[in-house]
Amino acid sequence: MGSSGIGSFGDLKTPSNNELCLRTMKEVLLEEVSLSQYFGNHTDVPPKNHPVEVSSSTINGRIVVISSNNLEIIGYMPSRFSYLLGCMKKGHNYVGNVIFSTNVPIPKVMVNLDAN
Repeated sequence: MGSSGIGSFGDLKTPSNNELCLRTMKEVLLEEVSLSQYFGNHTDVPPKNHPVEVSSSTINGRIVVISSNNLEIIGYMPSRFSYLLGCMKKGHNYVGNVIFSTNVPIPKVMVNLDAN
């Protein structure tokens, strides 16, 4: 029960940058799906298992997830994933699938992403 150390946050092990870049991202709920290009064009969210990827370009500094099929923007990554910009500059890219999507009561898309 409890931790050992000298009682400072420096005692906590943080993953290296490379470890962060290679992490699998599970159950990422995308933001602003209802305003996305995909939703605007199809008046629907992509179905479960739809292939997705993280775009190599950003929109207004935000990381976007796009459809691997037609390159339409599906939604934005939450800001806690902003470290991915540095990873992508190092040559990492990310692909995955939609694991959950719904239009009711508001459009939502959840994805799993793997480093590629």
